[in-house]
Amino acid sequence: MIGIVPALGTPYRVRDVIAGSMRLLSPRHALESEARSGMRSAAGVDNVYFFNSGSSGFEAILACLRRFDARDEVIIPSYTCRTVGRTVRKAGLVPRIADVSLRNFSLDPVQVEQCLSGRTLAIIATHLFGSPCDISRIVTLARARNVHVIEDVAQGMGASVDGRKVGTFGDFSFYSFGKGKNLSIVSGGAVAVNNPRFRAEFERLYAGVSYPGFFDQVLRCVLALLYPIGLRPCLYYFIYTMHLDGAVARTPDMQCMALGKFQMSLFLRVVTMYDKLVLCRISNAERLFHIVQKCRHFSCIVPLERSRPVYPSFPVLAPDMRTRDLVCARLRAAGIAASSLFKKAPDETHVSEHGDELYRRLFVLPTIPFLNDTHFMTIQSVLSEFDTRGA
Repeated sequence: MIGIVPALGTPYRVRDVIAGSMRLLSPRHALESEARSGMRSAAGVDNVYFFNSGSSGFEAILACLRRFDARDEVIIPSYTCRTVGRTVRKAGLVPRIADVSLRNFSLDPVQVEQCLSGRTLAIIATHLFGSPCDISRIVTLARARNVHVIEDVAQGMGASVDGRKVGTFGDFSFYSFGKGKNLSIVSGGAVAVNNPRFRAEFERLYAGVSYPGFFDQVLRCVLALLYPIGLRPCLYYFIYTMHLDGAVARTPDMQCMALGKFQMSLFLRVVTMYDKLVLCRISNAERLFHIVQKCRHFSCIVPLERSRPVYPSFPVLAPDMRTRDLVCARLRAAGIAASSLFKKAPDETHVSEHGDELYRRLFVLPTIPFLNDTHFMTIQSVLSEFDTRGA
């Protein structure tokens, strides 16, 4: 059968969408209270506010901080989603790029320290690939300079360090429920306000955020129905080969709004299966880790000590860009949607040694539950073939 395993996604069920739509008449405060309980269980955070996207939540955090502090620089990783840099600039602030480590692909605390200045407002500590960055060291550096820490947990919800969930270390944390995340409801996001100093102001800010209208809710309901259907390997093949990947989830999230009642209802359905999904992804990532470890010319992420990563996808570092592209093409032809994660740097005018290496050489493998033994054998065969060539 023709098919291709998606690189990213949350395979929820159509009946979850239908059940979620049944609660559209429920009071918003009741849905929001339940959703906050779901976040407490899955992410370990309280004081949660729900937005139409992770970047909208991030934008709200920056707006809140600007009401307290006149500093204007925000330190961001050299390897991250371009939305991070765009959101910082949209808030009228200046992104300051700190390089990442080639060991764990995360923000390097040494580089962060070199970027700190009297203008530094905040540090964006990103838990990329669901693997915790060295958040304790980053928080220590920030506290010594009275700098705020914002945790980017878009890919890391449920990951932990020393038994403590990421997203609970910084002053704020933001989460994404977009199509490529560990928990996806097609689009949406959340913010946790951990520092009591900012809670009253953020509450006032959130009270002024508008809610999606009726037609917006209908659109998202349709997209939410299409998403789990299109994610199935037999159908995803046609979406992927026709270059429509992502089209079913492309929604106008640029305006900062609260999360609609339908998506909040869907979140309540999907969050109940989150722990089971994470365990499956961790198990698949462990198998991929052992495959890559046998290679001489490919390497994989080295998680922080005493951390428990979660993996929306599994990152692999190829020896060079050409090999990466050939490996991805071979795997796609074999029914596995491997690809580079980010195409461009968050600030194209900035050159960073390690970040640029990741943009050229890194690709991701699926950890989605659709993987089976045949897929793992295929991955091992392809990597072994190119590893031998590299020797």
